[in-house]
Amino acid sequence: MKYNLEKHVMENPDLRQSYNKLAEQTFGLNFEKWYQDGYGKSHIPYTLFEQGKAVSNVSVNLMKVLWQEKVHHYIQLGTVMTDSKYRKQGLSRMLLEEVLHDWKDKVDGIFLFANDSVLDFYPKFGFKRMEQYQYQRKMQYNEQKKKQMAVKLDVDKKEDLALLRKCYEKGNPFSKLQVIQGFDLLMFYCGSFLKDCIYYVKEQEAVVIAEQEDNTLYLLDVFCEKNKDLQEILTAITTEKTNEIVFKFTPIKYHDCEVARVEDDNDALFVLEGKENIFSEENLMFPEIAHT
Repeated sequence: MKYNLEKHVMENPDLRQSYNKLAEQTFGLNFEKWYQDGYGKSHIPYTLFEQGKAVSNVSVNLMKVLWQEKVHHYIQLGTVMTDSKYRKQGLSRMLLEEVLHDWKDKVDGIFLFANDSVLDFYPKFGFKRMEQYQYQRKMQYNEQKKKQMAVKLDVDKKEDLALLRKCYEKGNPFSKLQVIQGFDLLMFYCGSFLKDCIYYVKEQEAVVIAEQEDNTLYLLDVFCEKNKDLQEILTAITTEKTNEIVFKFTPIKYHDCEVARVEDDNDALFVLEGKENIFSEENLMFPEIAHT
């Protein structure tokens, strides 16, 4: 084989640089700052190189998932990519087979999210597409009830980063399905795409990750103690424009929510058959902020 398979890419500066270049070309992503900030220990690229150039990759992301008060050990596959000049040679197949050989018997479950160009690819390896369900509810702004205010956090400030970590470690008491001990992955988002979407509600000692778009607030995650009040937290982060809350995780209490199946072929969930599949048990949404 003319390609070299490397499984310790992140620890090698030259290999990591080439891996980042391929990720930039394919997805516009670069993991360097994230790695230099001390993150990425659970991110394991399986990368094929040709003369030092990264040409194809499948990354293993180790995850601990809290479901029904039990910790499940999963891997989520991500950053599946091949240089355009090296496609249709079976490189992704080769890498996926290697990953499954290494990990299938070591974890409780394996899953991934795929776009519409590869929906027929993953079933060939025993993956089954699963439905996800989104929860949303109306939110009526009431200025008189807005006794608490949310302030933005800046993760470039040590004290704000420490506050985010402290709250993260408490978990999301409003989510039925959680990724725990995954601060590295959280910082991949909060250190870049969601840097301006981190809020702190002091009275509830809660950190909220949320995006406001027109009249809709997309609630990505909430980190606080179990005894806190979600309605108070929501009131603190909404504005007079907000009339709807869309949960990007599965809320524990959803009696006042509308529930709809997610129709998105560009973010399709696939779960490896023969392993645990919690998505077959209930109408769930895997936390969007934990996609890789």
